[in-house]
Amino acid sequence: MRPCLALTLALLGTAHATWTPEGRQIERSSTSRTDLTVRFTLRPGEDPARTALACLSATRPRFPNVTWVDCVAYTPGGFAKLSGRIRPCYAAVARWFAYDEGMIRLYLAADDRRYPQACPAPAE
Repeated sequence: MRPCLALTLALLGTAHATWTPEGRQIERSSTSRTDLTVRFTLRPGEDPARTALACLSATRPRFPNVTWVDCVAYTPGGFAKLSGRIRPCYAAVARWFAYDEGMIRLYLAADDRRYPQACPAPAE
């Protein structure tokens, strides 16, 4: 098994649906009836990858007709940074595609070579 896939599966196993919106800033957006993006702030001490995966576990059952869900975790400083209408300063993104056999992909800011230099450090 590939290391990245193994890591995602391990994190998903610990990311059960205990994710809650309380104490977070949240934005939900959609460009069609079949996609959903949830952007939210992390609480102090939360792991961005685990929290983004927990967001996916909690969000997908509430929106059964979508074919694509993104949960994007931000530090409070990253969430506050806007570039036009876009929030580029993410900490982690968990992405689920129905068309990709339900595969979940995890993106971390620390691994993104294009992460904007104007953003706070990913591990803020």
